[in-house]
Amino acid sequence: MSLFVAWGRLPDLIKVLKDGGLMGIEAWHPTAKARDCRRLEELGRALGLYITEGSDFHGAIRPDRKLGSSNRGRDISDAILAAIPGL
Repeated sequence: MSLFVAWGRLPDLIKVLKDGGLMGIEAWHPTAKARDCRRLEELGRALGLYITEGSDFHGAIRPDRKLGSSNRGRDISDAILAAIPGL
């Protein structure tokens, strides 16, 4: 889910969502700017949320996206899953 919310409003919105049961955020996505991904990761960690990364892989219809890779070819580490209990 993309929120399309200004950075200044995002921390308060994420806090409200966390109070409603949100447990994590996808901080890294192939189409996002790396600096925005870093900001989301920092925000999520500061709020005690789990951080995930996405490849947005959809098979042959998206040849530019690779399973296991996120933003700018960044490998999705096994540590991401290891940090989430029960997975």
